Amino acid sequence: MSLFMTTITCMNPRRAAEEITLFARGYAPVANLSVNTVCNQRCLICQRWRMHWQSERDKLSLAEIKDMVYQLVKDIHVKRFRITSTEPLLRPDLPEIVAYIRQFTGCNLITNGMAMTEETARRLIEADVSKVRFSIDSPNEVNDVLRGIKGSWERSRRGIEILKRVRGETGKPYPEIDIYTVLTKLNIEYIPDMYRFVAENNLDGLAFGVVWENTAEGVEQTVWKGRKIARTHMIPVADSLKPTPEQIKTLRNELVKMKLITKGTERAKKMIERILRLIEGRRRIFHCPYHYFINIDPVGNFIPCTVMGGFSFGNIREKRARDIWFSREHYEFLIKIASEPFPVCREICEDTEELYIASLKSEVRGLLMSLLYPANLRSLRNT
Repeated sequence: MSLFMTTITCMNPRRAAEEITLFARGYAPVANLSVNTVCNQRCLICQRWRMHWQSERDKLSLAEIKDMVYQLVKDIHVKRFRITSTEPLLRPDLPEIVAYIRQFTGCNLITNGMAMTEETARRLIEADVSKVRFSIDSPNEVNDVLRGIKGSWERSRRGIEILKRVRGETGKPYPEIDIYTVLTKLNIEYIPDMYRFVAENNLDGLAFGVVWENTAEGVEQTVWKGRKIARTHMIPVADSLKPTPEQIKTLRNELVKMKLITKGTERAKKMIERILRLIEGRRRIFHCPYHYFINIDPVGNFIPCTVMGGFSFGNIREKRARDIWFSREHYEFLIKIASEPFPVCREICEDTEELYIASLKSEVRGLLMSLLYPANLRSLRNT
């Protein structure tokens, strides 16, 4: 069975149904937690490392994170947590955060893996982390170019080896270990090699993201209630890194040859995309994909997404999580996006050509979100 189909068959229908039901009731079933403000890479696709919007001394303490997690689980029914950030492994008490979350529900970790040590791996496994997703863009020196650090590919590869070895020594089947790759015009030709690396190392899968790029004009024009709310870290330093249509076509043909994309999957994907276009043609409503998630920055702000991190619905240090999520401010913001997306929304999330590599799981969730989006907004309004 191919890696692609393994990912599809491992979907948990019961959990998926539960999450979608919660979404229809006005909740967000997944929480993305950023836990620090520093990074050990200098990525071309994200200039967050050179910005100084927040200070490490202002980030949420362990006690504050625990209290927030409890609120999110109890009052907003969050079913999954994803610890993201600039680089989570640089936070010393990360295993304690994971262990607390795992008392309630699943907890995935996204990391570049360069700071993975045997001690860290053992502490994370003891904390029962559900999945560790290594953010790597190419299985060679191209990764070093995209990540801005010489030797980053080797250090990330060693991080995977360390976690695998320690997991084997403990005898535990978890955490799952997979790779997350952002497709760019520099690494797209090496994606088949990435698949081979995943297979040769018995990893649990390969997921893709697309390049988020904004224009300076889009950032400047993204204004809410007289205030600029978009950030500049997704503006390309030089040329765009988005793959060309020719590169996309070549990749898809190669994946078909490798039997990583089946005809059945392609037919299902095209059918879902046709339904989505039909829905969009009739309802003309913009479905913000990040509305499915609660996004919390390192200092406790509930933000729309990382691109619009200059705006917050509220801060956990000042309000309860439920009061923030079901606030008039949050509802009015979502209604605004649904009827008239901001320029940065159009530049990133309305580009349908970016769906070329989305998994069937993502497509199905997108379809259900589109169908239930009005119900979600009504539930938010009523609450």
